[in-house]
Amino acid sequence: MKSRRSSCELFEPRQLLAGDVCLADAPSGAVVAAELAPAELASVSTQIGTNQADGTGSFSGQNDIARSAIVSPVIWELAGWDLLAEQGGQVVAVRSHYHLFEPGADRPAATAYLFDRQEDGSLVQSGSIELSFMPQELILTEQMILVVGRSFSNVTTGVEPLPDLPAVQNAEFTVLLAINRDDLTQKTRLTVEGTLETIAQSGDRLFVSTYPTPSLDQLMIYPPLPVMHHVTVFDIGGEVPVRSAVGELPSTVTENMIVGNDIVVVSQAVHGGVMPLVNFTVGNVDVVQPDILPEPVSTSLIRYRIDGGKIDEVARLELPWGLELKSEISGDGMTAVVYSSPLPYPVPATDIVNQIASSVHLIDLSQDQPVLFQTVEIPTQGIGSVVEIGERALVVADGRESLLVVNIDQSIDIDAKNRVRRIALSSDPNRSYPGVTSVAEVTADLYVVARQSYFTVNAAASILPSSTYDILVVSLNDGAVVSETTVDATTLAIFAPDASTPDLIRLYPLYGLTDSNQLVVGSISETGKFSTTASIDLTGTLEVDADENRLILRQIDQLVEYRWDDLGHPIFTPLGEPLPAPLAVDDIFERNAESRDRYLDVLANDQIVQHAAVGLPQIVELIGAPAGVVIAPGGQLLRLTDDATLSDGTFQFDYVLSQGREQSTATVTLTLFHYDNSDVRQAVQRIVAQAAVDLGVEESEIQIGNEQRWTSRVMPELVGDSVANPLGGQFGVIVDLVVANELYRYAANFENDVVQLKSRQLATVMSLSMRIVDADGNALESVKTGDEFFVEVIAQDLREFGQGVFAVAFDLPVPANQLELTGEVVLLGAFDDVGTPVIGDGVDEFSALETLIEHPGNASQPVVRFGLRAIAGGVTTLRLDPAESLGAELLLRGNNEEISPIEVDFGTLEFSIDGVDPTDTDANGAVTPADALRVINFLGLYGTVAVDQLETLNPGAEGETRVAEINAMRRLDTNADGKISARDALQVINKLARVFSSANAEAESPGVATQIGFLDDDDDEFGAISI
Repeated sequence: MKSRRSSCELFEPRQLLAGDVCLADAPSGAVVAAELAPAELASVSTQIGTNQADGTGSFSGQNDIARSAIVSPVIWELAGWDLLAEQGGQVVAVRSHYHLFEPGADRPAATAYLFDRQEDGSLVQSGSIELSFMPQELILTEQMILVVGRSFSNVTTGVEPLPDLPAVQNAEFTVLLAINRDDLTQKTRLTVEGTLETIAQSGDRLFVSTYPTPSLDQLMIYPPLPVMHHVTVFDIGGEVPVRSAVGELPSTVTENMIVGNDIVVVSQAVHGGVMPLVNFTVGNVDVVQPDILPEPVSTSLIRYRIDGGKIDEVARLELPWGLELKSEISGDGMTAVVYSSPLPYPVPATDIVNQIASSVHLIDLSQDQPVLFQTVEIPTQGIGSVVEIGERALVVADGRESLLVVNIDQSIDIDAKNRVRRIALSSDPNRSYPGVTSVAEVTADLYVVARQSYFTVNAAASILPSSTYDILVVSLNDGAVVSETTVDATTLAIFAPDASTPDLIRLYPLYGLTDSNQLVVGSISETGKFSTTASIDLTGTLEVDADENRLILRQIDQLVEYRWDDLGHPIFTPLGEPLPAPLAVDDIFERNAESRDRYLDVLANDQIVQHAAVGLPQIVELIGAPAGVVIAPGGQLLRLTDDATLSDGTFQFDYVLSQGREQSTATVTLTLFHYDNSDVRQAVQRIVAQAAVDLGVEESEIQIGNEQRWTSRVMPELVGDSVANPLGGQFGVIVDLVVANELYRYAANFENDVVQLKSRQLATVMSLSMRIVDADGNALESVKTGDEFFVEVIAQDLREFGQGVFAVAFDLPVPANQLELTGEVVLLGAFDDVGTPVIGDGVDEFSALETLIEHPGNASQPVVRFGLRAIAGGVTTLRLDPAESLGAELLLRGNNEEISPIEVDFGTLEFSIDGVDPTDTDANGAVTPADALRVINFLGLYGTVAVDQLETLNPGAEGETRVAEINAMRRLDTNADGKISARDALQVINKLARVFSSANAEAESPGVATQIGFLDDDDDEFGAISI
């Protein structure tokens, strides 16, 4: 009961031409035209909808009549279709050209290549067929090559619609092109209105499921309107396809649904009053906000029958509604299993109370009227479970640690609870398991379970998580895992005991990401032991097929075959012209070794093949690179480590670019130099000196404002509102100077050049202020030690007729001896953050843009809240500072010029924290000379010590005692500068001086008397600090 995977991919609408055939034995380039047989058009209902209509489920089993000699393939949905088939010694493979399509280009949409299989197993091309539509499925019968795909009418390329199509603007329709295998010039082209969804073959019948192309206004309706899928049945046993039946079903048809003349589907019904979600008008449809959303109210298993050219409903069985439907019909068509989960959200495995049962419905199909044999409820964690319905069991992986197994054998009559059991999965405490990604039946007893796992490895200079798959073979008879193997792969080709053809198993979920791109060939013994034979690279592969003789990979421009008896020697067969190889292009970089920018994007100018199936380009090797130049994790960039920043000079080395199966090499010229703070200071001094001369003032009258350090990138050619910078393209600094009420902007390089760029009248045009608030935004006057709260930053346009603040950028240092950031960042209003600020001891380089369409004028604009935690008492002050990065912009609406930080009022905020003062080093609630003496005694013992080195002092103590000692020593860093030094003792002494001053000013008030009580002899009991 294995499903043949079907795939669905949306393509850009294009005008496509009629197909031609090219014979291999004809003269080079010769094209033999053929008249098309009269088209047969199957009309569908005019009802409009989407293919997400009503939560319909579909069966996923495999019909017992094979479509070709090739078993169920694995298809990469994002890059290819099922376009490879072999039958009777003929192999047909289709190459799509949609990724190269350009309107008016002399190129077909796709080409089918025909090959004859020789006695030695090799392939010899016998012809090719150009296709004028986008193929999705390929079938070989004894007499026909049948290609099914999509096409469009009236697309704006100047080509008239085909004569056999209805006059519908931009309508999508389905094409069936049948080619006689004995005479390739004999072709029949049939069309069916609507978008192709699936095809299914049962013997000499072909079921084509389509749905009507939705209009734009209907696409805006949510939930989508109910839609009936149009199913056309063709007889393909002769020389041409002949339509034999037409009907409308609530589901597409797959092979497992077909039982003789019957089709059994599972569908859901919704409330009749379908109401849209959004609130506007599209076209002639009024779209309004509903009070409630409709919900599925029932699930039905419906039996349809083909009779007299129609597909009519015969009987239905109502079932409880549920999400995530999965169904299966037994091979003899006598029984069915329907799995559904009622939960709209996942439940953690640890949440035992809220485990809600999913349902397994066992259904008897022996009569026309389906009968519910039994319903089994199983406790699952909700949606996201991996379900496999096998010959005698349904297996559910709903978490990481176990499987749920349900006995689905209807020949035995047992209680529902006795049909369910759990099988534990083994685990390694040194690994993490995100979850099971695949469960596949290999035999009635043995199941293969793929589980993703992570472990940590050293990669270059980084610690990165690396993903692999654990392959667990589970025996239902034993109720246990009988073997476990770790593979670095995306796909398995597994030979079951005594099987001549392997099962192809995808390890990762649909559209899932994976670190590997390998297929592992292996076999399972009768006892369940899994052993691997080979690993095959799948780079650039669109489709993987297998038969009893070989594994076949369909790539964009070639077939790759691996014989099971000779996996080490693949055979390559081209499909037309090869893809162009990627071309690496030489690069020149100049970098300041002191810069934060440590990455070299050498791929930016390379000529890369733009096709998803080829894969991303990667740097795989460096040749002759200097020390400190490494390949960054991911292979997309080069990175400069600290070793590279130790030297100046120019270096040349090569890198190897790899994409798909091709490689290219280019040369990098890297110049490293050092522009440090001293160079910047000298350049600023030259600017000040030149400005004094230009403006006729003394240097002391010049105030230095914002500095932009262009030490990692060259200065721009244009500054601000298109002011030319004569020093653009060079490294240097751009500085704002204030003289009187004028703002001047200068630039200087690191040579001796200085230029004035612009000037304007100085004005404070923006303010950034702060307040402390709770989680709900309510203002706070003070906080207590241990409280968690927020500091809110507010922007305001201060111009007389302002239009609002558009962009802000700032730093927010946090006094580490009193506050710490919780890491929580809440953006407010319509502000979106730009980049990633550094959240550590403070907020560094925070930038945000306001995205409102209507400007807020001079109103206050809340920007962001940062979570804080109070850790020590006293009065604390927060101060906003300008951000220093080159991308940190301060912008106002209606002003095309960047605002200088000098023109911004960066606010401060002072508030009280109830609790221990930072200068109270012994945390006894009062600041006394003893607190200064504790610091002095520490310095006498150890000298100046960095706080992060305290744990190295007196390492003999352990446990809670050691932790208490470390915390006591940390309190000695009273000024929170990261080290314990004489400045900390001075901090305490200055605090005492302020207390005495306050006491003298307020005479002998009781409060002061209490505060200065530390002068009593009883308070002087303090010896050398005990560490």
